[in-house]
Amino acid sequence: MILPNNDCIQSITIVHKQALLDQLSRYMIMLKCKLAVTKCKEQAARKIEAAQQNQKRGFDKKRKAPRKYRPGDLVLIKKQHPATGASRKLQNPYSGPLVVKVALPNDRYIVTDMTGSYRAENRTNYERTVAVDRMKPWCTPGVVNMAPIKKKIDRQEQVKQNMRKMRAKIKSDPVKYEEYKRKERERYKKRKAEGKIQKISDLPERQQRAKHSPPPSPSSIEPDTLNLTPNRQLLQGQKRSRNHRRKLNKTIKSLQERNKLLEKKVKKYKSKVSRLKKKAIDPNSPDILDVNQIQWHYSESGHGKGAPDGIGGSVKRKADESVARGKVLDGKENEEYTISFMRRKTDTKFVFPIQEDIAKIKPII
Repeated sequence: MILPNNDCIQSITIVHKQALLDQLSRYMIMLKCKLAVTKCKEQAARKIEAAQQNQKRGFDKKRKAPRKYRPGDLVLIKKQHPATGASRKLQNPYSGPLVVKVALPNDRYIVTDMTGSYRAENRTNYERTVAVDRMKPWCTPGVVNMAPIKKKIDRQEQVKQNMRKMRAKIKSDPVKYEEYKRKERERYKKRKAEGKIQKISDLPERQQRAKHSPPPSPSSIEPDTLNLTPNRQLLQGQKRSRNHRRKLNKTIKSLQERNKLLEKKVKKYKSKVSRLKKKAIDPNSPDILDVNQIQWHYSESGHGKGAPDGIGGSVKRKADESVARGKVLDGKENEEYTISFMRRKTDTKFVFPIQEDIAKIKPII
């Protein structure tokens, strides 16, 4: 048996110790991570609980307390209409009256039919659990002995009551009352220096009259029997309205007269156009071949007659169409029109090959 020397044993011991230290450090790191995760979870749980408590306080503060019913109260229940698409305009949204049988926790009630009612005779043991938001009383509490209704105190009224109590408490103490009057005097002087409060003598004439005039006193006389005279503002407003209407009526009258003249002119031009159209379709009048008509035959696409014609074919087709309708073609007028058209500037180009051009093309063909 061969034993290792001291150097080898010492190196093995160092490696073993290093491995143990690495394993221990990894364990410590994992333990720290677990502790950090646990701490984060606890902090998140505390924050979630605090947020829930805050939301619950806000909800409870704004939530309206539901109506409380007692066994024996008569109620109506909101129906659940099927989604058939039919109009529910004339249908009663509630069914009842029903009787509260048992009050359950979480604002739930068990309701049943009234004894001796038509529904109780035609169906047996009808009981149903209903939430309070789908219920309403069948009649007022004064008619049937129902649970009392707690009226919600208006917030503004509550503020007014608190202010009255505070002022009464201040007036009961002489020291506090003198301090209160001193602060009010300082506040008045400050507002007066800022211009928010003015003397009556510094106000305009109209506001001075409003301040000096006494308030209206109650009277038992009917308004119809009073001899009421309109005030100055009302008379001025009526005058402005009359002047404005007078100007509008003048403008309307002038526009109506102008429209009559324009209608006469329109009628005159319409009759003239109809006469010119009748004259154009007269079979005895000469037919001048218009260049636009010839182009219609030449630029064929979509006319239903096949390939486009050439210049001569287009002119011939138009001429045949005019003759077939009984029109008389005057060659002289057509010639003069064509020559005058050629002298004008137009986008349409006409190419007339002559005998010399044909002689030059023949050898090539």
